[in-house]
Amino acid sequence: MKMYHRQNRTMTESRDIRDLLHKIDYSRAMDLRGTPLEVCPCGSDIFVMLGGFIDGEIGFYFTDGECAGCGSMVTLPTPVDGEELGLADL
Repeated sequence: MKMYHRQNRTMTESRDIRDLLHKIDYSRAMDLRGTPLEVCPCGSDIFVMLGGFIDGEIGFYFTDGECAGCGSMVTLPTPVDGEELGLADL
């Protein structure tokens, strides 16, 4: 069982990572790219993203991502977006 904390809520859920990556029903998916989101309208705050490592740390990532909950395409926030849009510390 995996447990994580986010903004005063505790999520306890046991799921295999492959379930998040490949078993998505795209019938409700939308193209929400444009305004950076940190929570999808479906309520999920977990996203599938592509990135790379430099010297053992995340060195870069693409700003197009996919919601792990519903499969919608989203624009992922960057640190600059966090400052401009008042998002949580990125």
